[in-house]
Amino acid sequence: MNSQWLKFISVTFPVALIFIALFSEVFSYLLKDVPLRRHDLDRLVVALKEGEAINAPTVLLGDSITQDVLKKYRVAPKGEIANLTTNKASGVVGSMFLLERYLKKNTPPSKIIFASTPEFFGYEPEGKAAEIYLTSVFNKTEERRWLLKHMNNAFNENKVEPAILNIESKIGYKILALFAPIPNGLIEGDEIPDKMPVLEHSFIHSSIQKGLVNRSNEHLTLSKIVGSALIDICKMLPEADLYFVIAPMPEITYLKRKEKGEINFLRDKIFNHLDGDCSKVNFIDINEYEIFPDVAMRDSDHLRRPGWTAEYARLLRQVIRTLN
Repeated sequence: MNSQWLKFISVTFPVALIFIALFSEVFSYLLKDVPLRRHDLDRLVVALKEGEAINAPTVLLGDSITQDVLKKYRVAPKGEIANLTTNKASGVVGSMFLLERYLKKNTPPSKIIFASTPEFFGYEPEGKAAEIYLTSVFNKTEERRWLLKHMNNAFNENKVEPAILNIESKIGYKILALFAPIPNGLIEGDEIPDKMPVLEHSFIHSSIQKGLVNRSNEHLTLSKIVGSALIDICKMLPEADLYFVIAPMPEITYLKRKEKGEINFLRDKIFNHLDGDCSKVNFIDINEYEIFPDVAMRDSDHLRRPGWTAEYARLLRQVIRTLN
């Protein structure tokens, strides 16, 4: 090896790496207060911070089956509901943090509605999903403290990661956020049309049917972490009524769970867990209003558009009117 290569390997290359690492660290620090806008949850957090107060009497929480519907349709008169639905990946814990942030600017609601799949209450974020949709989104001091107490496997306070080892998250996404539009409010769809879209009844693919069968065999439960989050929601709003609305399930899944007593088991588990902590707890199964056939599903969890999503929106609006 000649002297030039030796100098490059022993001096020039390490110095260049150190310079790039230091530059990345400084750039990352300058961008640290830029709010991320990678996905709907990021944008919802920004909207809660930057938008005007809503002061809605009802807050609607839930996973993506309901979020998907509310992107298209409004299920209550304007100003009556604050739509804080998100996807399953952030879990009920993410819903709790969203509600907490909502209350920083808005008056306490009298009703909290969880409209979601029943699996939402057994799900605990972990791995990459927890990083992308929970720990990187909710990083205020009190949120980190809660995560450390209840989910220390998903959140490591002592983890120090140089920017150069995670340029995508610490710099790349931040730069993209600088050019992204700032959300000016919560997502709110249009009025449900008087003339409803035609309900889809075409062929269902065998891979989707297999997913529906597999879903039917999943055991419903209330996870320990979800239970802790629900109790903290009740402590946060001791006077509010809490409603659990079970979103539409495919017929094969619903009937099997009904036969096995899974839905009643989850209902009783929630009631017993929250007994004495919430002022009023209610459980509503929207599948008792209408059975959704397997062909209504575009995958194991989500409804086909536009017909069946509109039908769920109509039923959800009917339930909310009854509550009011």
